[in-house]
Amino acid sequence: MDLQLITLVVSFSIALTNFALAGVVLTSKHQERSPLWIALLAICAGFWGVGVSLFLSLQYSEAIARIVVHSYYVIAALIVYFLVQLALCFPYRRKIKPFVQPMLLLGLIVAIVVSVAPWGLLEGVTLDRQTGNTATLNLLGYGIYVAYFVVYVVIATSLFMYSYGQTKRRNQAHLRHQLRTVCVGVVVAIFFGALFNLLLPLLGNYQLIWAGPPFTVLFVISVFYAIIQQGLFDLRAALARSMAYVLLLGALAVIYSVTIFGITQLFFVGRVIDNVYAAVYVVVALLLTLTYIPVKRFFDQLTHRLFYQNDYSSSKALQQVGDVMSEEIELGRLVRKTLNIVHDALEPEYTSVYVTDNNGQLRYFGHGPGRISHKQRSMQLDVVANLLDQLPQVVNGHRVSSMGDNDMQQYIEDVDAAMIVQLLVQHERIGAIFIGDRKSGRRYDEKDTRFLGMMSDELALAIQNSLRYEEIKLFNDTLKHEVSVATTRLRATNRELQKLDQAKDEFVSMASHQLRTPLTSIKGYVSMVMEGDAGKINDTQRHLLGEAFESSERMVRLIADFLSVSRLQTGKFIIDAHPVDLDVMMRSEVNTLRALAEAHGQTLVYSGPVARRETEIDRSKVGQVVMNFIDNAIYYSPSGSTISVSLEYTDDEAIVLVKDQGIGVPLEEQERLFSKFFRATNARKQRPDGTGVGLFLAKKVITAHKGAMIFKAEGEIGSSFGFRVPSFPTPSQSPDERPRR
Repeated sequence: MDLQLITLVVSFSIALTNFALAGVVLTSKHQERSPLWIALLAICAGFWGVGVSLFLSLQYSEAIARIVVHSYYVIAALIVYFLVQLALCFPYRRKIKPFVQPMLLLGLIVAIVVSVAPWGLLEGVTLDRQTGNTATLNLLGYGIYVAYFVVYVVIATSLFMYSYGQTKRRNQAHLRHQLRTVCVGVVVAIFFGALFNLLLPLLGNYQLIWAGPPFTVLFVISVFYAIIQQGLFDLRAALARSMAYVLLLGALAVIYSVTIFGITQLFFVGRVIDNVYAAVYVVVALLLTLTYIPVKRFFDQLTHRLFYQNDYSSSKALQQVGDVMSEEIELGRLVRKTLNIVHDALEPEYTSVYVTDNNGQLRYFGHGPGRISHKQRSMQLDVVANLLDQLPQVVNGHRVSSMGDNDMQQYIEDVDAAMIVQLLVQHERIGAIFIGDRKSGRRYDEKDTRFLGMMSDELALAIQNSLRYEEIKLFNDTLKHEVSVATTRLRATNRELQKLDQAKDEFVSMASHQLRTPLTSIKGYVSMVMEGDAGKINDTQRHLLGEAFESSERMVRLIADFLSVSRLQTGKFIIDAHPVDLDVMMRSEVNTLRALAEAHGQTLVYSGPVARRETEIDRSKVGQVVMNFIDNAIYYSPSGSTISVSLEYTDDEAIVLVKDQGIGVPLEEQERLFSKFFRATNARKQRPDGTGVGLFLAKKVITAHKGAMIFKAEGEIGSSFGFRVPSFPTPSQSPDERPRR
């Protein structure tokens, strides 16, 4: 009876401790997830201990006992789930696969179902005042529950150990120390929890399950210690006092309760004291002990004002240093702002900082009202150059007597620096800080040494990043200069190329004009011979003269294309538009090339509109486009094929289309079809003498008429080329004569 009541009191005290720890975290206004998981762990640990103790103390209702057992098994499942969540975000936030969280939640749901289901881990409970309350377990369900528990504990432990390895690789000593503390707390709590609350119940021993929950206090305290030392929330002093109050309350409650029960047994022997009276005693004891808190708070405040009036918060100062590191990248501002924080915290007479830059030169930064002499500075430079590798990271100048080297002790004392702090990154020394005595005369203590050590770690890393930034900036400036020089040279070269291109255009224009005159004469004389002006000719002669005439025609068109390209380049390409009957023009061009088509064994047909209409175009240039389309169709189509030429009018457009049954255009080359000097692969094989400017000029001409090109691929054989240009019915046309869509 007494043992059960004492167990109940201890469990409530432990729960109160856990709830107080959780309350401290939940009242803080921080956005990190780790404090939330810590608070949930503490709350669950408290309820778990209360549930275990309630089950052991229940005497009447088996139904309530079953509910209590189900509850504390559910709470235990939540504890390991929250432990895994904590390991995922402390001390580093981990990136995990999207399916991980649903899988973890699914495992928790399975454990909860196994804990509460009638067919789950619990078969029944037995309430016995003499031998103690016990539960009968379903081995299958209990095995599933134990497997869940073990797997989640292994996951959490593995994550913590991996984080520990990361802190070693990153040389984060303080984080590594805190993680070691967390791992010790996890191992101790898990070992004793598994022993008393998993293994022994499986063997039928429920009398010792009360011994597992107290070890959760060690785990929660160790984790809280690690997180607060990491600086996630600045509650170290408040939490220390809160823990002291909670432990004091628990101890006083236990002492008071034991005293009450002892007095009762001594003076009220023979009277029955049931659990209701016992609970009343416990509540009264807790209420009485609460009166101690206001008195203790008063003396805490009084002593703090007396002894800690000028003290600083190292965690707050480190947080400010971290803020500077995240805001500043320029070396001068970074060092000066950090030294401002150090001076506000320690109030030294002076501070000297020496940093080795990218060129191996030492840069000096001074701060504070005190001035160091030239001799002091020379000696500090000598220490930086020759003695730092023989010293620890933080040296207290007032405690150098502990060093074995007397000459070094004397030299450090002559430097007149109260503290010497090395700036190290991965064992790479990038500088040092020399700090003078405090203006108040008080010596630096262990707290100051720890603060300077952690501050120097962060400052050294930030300085290294700043030096790299300077290096990158210098490289960027050099690169900009080189790019500027290269750009100047490129512009000069481009001007030379433009001059050469202009000379080329002038040559092409001049050569084309000079060639056109003799070619016109050649065409005229060949035509006269073919017509018999120089005497009668036979069929063979006529055929040869026809070939010569046709070649001269192609040469004339080629020269015309080059002239057009030249005019485009020189800006002399002008559209001289006049009203033109497109149908008449099309028939003229088709009739001109019909003989050429028949010579190739092809049929050239034309389909024109019924209505008459005049369109504003440049007759010469558009005619050249049509002739180019038909000429290409003739030369790239096989003998015996039909070439269809059509013209149709819509309400606002004239559409010209030339459809052939030729070699087509490869799909991968169709995007470049209207580029200057481009010819498809199959076209170059079919007609090697082409120039690749015909379609380019055609597009320029049609675009200048505010029209659009038409190209349709007819599979691997055949294609359609054409264009559409604006065209409107004239007012003199009757509605019946106007074409319809």
